[in-house]
Amino acid sequence: KMRRKFSTFLIILIHLYLAPCVRTLNVVKEKGYGFIEDPAYDQEKCVSTPIKLGLQERHPFALSLRNSCRPPETVEMNEHGEKVRQKRSPIAVGVAIVAFVSSAVVGAFTAWNYICDWSRAAHQSAETKKLEEILNLAHSNSNLTFQLIKEDRDEHNDEYFEQIRIAIFQPGQVENILSFFQINKDKLIKEMGFKNNIGNGVLRKMEHNLFCGKNSNNYVLEICAWTNPTRVYGNVALIAPVGNFINNGELYSYYDTPRLAVFTDTNGTLSANGCEILGKHWSCRLATKGCNIGNYKSCTPTLVHTPDHIYTLEIADMTFIATTVTHYSLYENGSTTAHKTLDVPQSGHFLFTAPDDSFVQIGSRRFAGRHNVHNMIQLHVNETMNDLSHAQLRELKENLAKEGVALNELEEMRLHDSVGFGGGIYDTVTHFVREHWLISAVIGIPLLLAAVVLVIAILKWAYRK
Repeated sequence: KMRRKFSTFLIILIHLYLAPCVRTLNVVKEKGYGFIEDPAYDQEKCVSTPIKLGLQERHPFALSLRNSCRPPETVEMNEHGEKVRQKRSPIAVGVAIVAFVSSAVVGAFTAWNYICDWSRAAHQSAETKKLEEILNLAHSNSNLTFQLIKEDRDEHNDEYFEQIRIAIFQPGQVENILSFFQINKDKLIKEMGFKNNIGNGVLRKMEHNLFCGKNSNNYVLEICAWTNPTRVYGNVALIAPVGNFINNGELYSYYDTPRLAVFTDTNGTLSANGCEILGKHWSCRLATKGCNIGNYKSCTPTLVHTPDHIYTLEIADMTFIATTVTHYSLYENGSTTAHKTLDVPQSGHFLFTAPDDSFVQIGSRRFAGRHNVHNMIQLHVNETMNDLSHAQLRELKENLAKEGVALNELEEMRLHDSVGFGGGIYDTVTHFVREHWLISAVIGIPLLLAAVVLVIAILKWAYRK
């Protein structure tokens, strides 16, 4: 019996204190699995692999590689052939890439012209056909390997092997290079700190260098990516704003956090400044400045004047709507007549989607669809935002004026009417005096004089002889 009571107590405790925290965030759309990291801690990591061709020293392919390889670097490696350094600046990387791309483009253009000239000829030589086959293998991420070249006993000119080198060693084509030299891709991806199920798409973000060895048969292939000690994995999702209406619906108050969040297993929920697809995973940048999911309780809420009691925000192909209005009308298939009238969810917060030829109307405002189906998803709201006092409303008015938004007399009156005595006695009296100074003077001056007379009378009585 005691156990049952204790279990019931724990359930109530969790429901009262932990459940609201869990429900604070409304997931708008699941994006998928991925990782998030702080870009400030990015480090470039390079893995080096020795390449031994085993060709004749004067073989045209070996000489072609020799003419394009870089002088060896003196950067120290660990026992795994790895080296870690600070990530190179975008300018330095950009210059290197531009130079490399330029040479590749010139070479590719030359190769293209060369192939085009062959195609115009009445009879294609066996060498031309063989080269076309090899180039097609290279450009289709297929099974072109160095072993095929090694086993080819036909004689070819230098240009033939030069075109193969250009086709293989293109910027952003690390996957081709690994396939060509039959290097284990999964092992490399794991060494770079990524999960194996990220897929080969991550290889497109890696760079490569081919360093010269002691002779034309020996080289060092360096593959570089980035590693980050802050990298954690989780589910990536779009989230709705955390906020609610205040001052009887005249204002919408919310915390301006990023719309992207990553729900990690080890570090809780983290805000992301942006995400991009990387292979089969999402790569997200940790939001370290401004308001985010981790610190939003200490942030100053963003205020939006909502005279029509409606706040909206476009999120992906959906519309986030918060309103105190109880009904909305749905217009479908380009019709100008309402197809149906629907209830707004009890929370007043929901996501709306509709086809391009449909829209909803709430009050006097219309919201067009940007989706393929009509759907309404209710959002739970657990955040309580504080009403503004009269003094805070005056400050808000000044801030809006600086932004070029002027409140009219009626809007200002409705805002202050929503406060009542909520700001305290001093705030209420101060506001009344500012707004009704003439009445305050008519009533206040006689009261002040009466108070002075009363004080004088008391003093005379106190000091009488």
